[in-house]
Amino acid sequence: FRSLYAERWRVGRIFLAGDAAHQMPPFLAQGLCSGFRDAYNLAWKLALVLAGKAPEALIDSYCSERRAASRENILNSTRSTDFITPKFPASRAFRDAALALAREFPFARSLINSGRLSVPTGQAGSPLDTPDADSDWQGGPAPGRAMLDAPIGKGWLVDRLGLVFSLLAFGSPPLSLPEVTAIELAADGLLQQRYDARPGTVYLIRPDRYVAARWRHPTAEDVGRALDRAIARGA
Repeated sequence: FRSLYAERWRVGRIFLAGDAAHQMPPFLAQGLCSGFRDAYNLAWKLALVLAGKAPEALIDSYCSERRAASRENILNSTRSTDFITPKFPASRAFRDAALALAREFPFARSLINSGRLSVPTGQAGSPLDTPDADSDWQGGPAPGRAMLDAPIGKGWLVDRLGLVFSLLAFGSPPLSLPEVTAIELAADGLLQQRYDARPGTVYLIRPDRYVAARWRHPTAEDVGRALDRAIARGA
């Protein structure tokens, strides 16, 4: 089993993605899922650049973002590999004890499957993200993390988003931009819980469904600056 990723994922007009960019232990299709995420990350950036709506600098973030996600994925995949095929007597004793205890004790089940391989990887530290300005967040996806889905009406929130940036506004949106689809949401129920929302909370979601910024009470200028940063406009 190999755990590798390339140092550079772009050389001029050539891009690496999927197994050409990273190799992971063959468990739970993490390599395949990462390949889809690579393509999704690159596609919306290429689309904006080719349409003349964003500078070429936007594409440079592809490597840094997806390498960060690959590092996280490889770490968790390697931990699963070590659990399945222990390399040392102590590792085997831990594995066997966790499996035996898990039959009766819930705490031991989390030692077998921590859930890290069933959630999207993060892209922390991306130059496209706007760091939190508010300090009272108790939950919700931070910039660099994937958005969370939840039922809304007779469908799902993720199905309301298109191929452009989306503004999730728990209350009236702070502005209207042609580059952004605004979705007004109620600040109660499951969505409110998952986004740690209150009236006035706003999330800026990228086309690949990752959070670019979030605020408690943003101004139109706040959102505009975050959008500019998210597409490397002015970089």
